[in-house]
Amino acid sequence: MKTLIIINKNFNNNPNYFIDFSSKSSSLIFQINVLFLDSILMNCCSIITIVKITTKKLLNNNHRYSYMESVNILNVSINNLSMIDLIKKLGKNGGSVFTPNVDHLMKLQNNREFFQIYSTAEYQVCDSKILMFAAKFLGQSIKEKISGSDLFPAFYEYYKKDKNIKIFLLGGPEGVADVARKKINDRVNRQIVVDSYSPPFGFEKNKAECQKIVDLISDSGATVLAVGLGAPKQEKWINEHKNKLKNVTVFLALGATIEFEAGYRRRAPRWMSEVGLEWLYRLISEPKRLWKRYLIESLPFFWLLLQQKLNMGSPFPGSPKKEMMNTYVKRRC
Repeated sequence: MKTLIIINKNFNNNPNYFIDFSSKSSSLIFQINVLFLDSILMNCCSIITIVKITTKKLLNNNHRYSYMESVNILNVSINNLSMIDLIKKLGKNGGSVFTPNVDHLMKLQNNREFFQIYSTAEYQVCDSKILMFAAKFLGQSIKEKISGSDLFPAFYEYYKKDKNIKIFLLGGPEGVADVARKKINDRVNRQIVVDSYSPPFGFEKNKAECQKIVDLISDSGATVLAVGLGAPKQEKWINEHKNKLKNVTVFLALGATIEFEAGYRRRAPRWMSEVGLEWLYRLISEPKRLWKRYLIESLPFFWLLLQQKLNMGSPFPGSPKKEMMNTYVKRRC
């Protein structure tokens, strides 16, 4: 089987690339992330490359070679996709979608379990104009901001006539998911959302409650699960239970999207979102809940970003980083 490797020698000015390749005789797709490290020792014309290899099952036998360009910000790879490309890929191949923003990136620097879970998602797409500005600062480019609250309505509008797309909503305060279900179904003029559930506080620690939710989703016949529980709870729940949900092919971690769809909470005006001020709108709307996130926890992001720009050694001392995947080291003279 031939291997195509796209090599990135410049950590600051170019993204990593994720490459899928397969052959007719293979039942697996190997996903390769190739990263040339700056400041490596070069001896006797040897070049050390670190190739991280993970495997995942082929979704169908006709899967063709594909690759996704990926932008690296603070050791998190963000897939550089347009929204329409992502929606089409989800419809064809399924997969889990996580939507990194500044808050996620800061949590990922110190939370090893969250970092490991994040690496299992087939798609990690930009949910922040600030991350787009950060990518430009690093000499990279992100095609489009794809927040969960934009992706989800675009997804169900695109597939509103596809009878194979059946959505289950999980999240929101009591009764909110059901309101969202009714509004979405009225909007697309069919029962695209087949069921919904707003779980009680702390449900994720209750095995019986989690099993009840798994049964509800399975019994509904849903093929798409939209989870709005906030990070990292929603990503952890998806990772822990997705293998039990045999009919579900698309998993969406959507934050407050279900509440937006229900009209329970208002989104920031589009102009604020476009200029990177959505965080300010949310802070003003919910100061008691969000002041610590935006005014304290997120501030180190800018210092870490500067360290990445200047290539100052290992700028992410708390990040789980390289231990997360099996590493294969190859020397070539």
